[in-house]
Amino acid sequence: MRPQGLFQASDGPLYVSMLNDAMFVRLAGVMGFDDWLADDSLRTSAGRIPRSQELCRRLGDALAVSPAARWAALFTAHDILFARVGRPQDLPGSAQGADAGVFGSVAQPGIGALPWANLPGLAGAAGPSGTAPLLGEHTHAVMAEFGIAGR
Repeated sequence: MRPQGLFQASDGPLYVSMLNDAMFVRLAGVMGFDDWLADDSLRTSAGRIPRSQELCRRLGDALAVSPAARWAALFTAHDILFARVGRPQDLPGSAQGADAGVFGSVAQPGIGALPWANLPGLAGAAGPSGTAPLLGEHTHAVMAEFGIAGR
């Protein structure tokens, strides 16, 4: 439906997508792109597709000047489809990850509790068996399996 894709806000990435022509009109209004609203060729997705790069570039330039929270508030208020893009390290502490039971924890001697990624669909029904070996704990046994004498 264009413009859509991954864009950089001043403090991190956002994904923006257009589901229909009405959402494009709302986006153009929120962004202050009155020229988009006045351009008859942009009234439909079919008209926007040939100009995808141009539209995405302009939207990207505009989004880059403000933080994601500003855009999130505006897009939410105007029913524009978007998502803040998280980093993998954010998932264990996220509300969605917690609600879905994505992570549990496992005790590791000498370290304490570590996050444990549950198997998809099991949401904590089964944890790891045993503990991870300590640094060097099995080095000599593994080397012996490969015919390497320990030093």
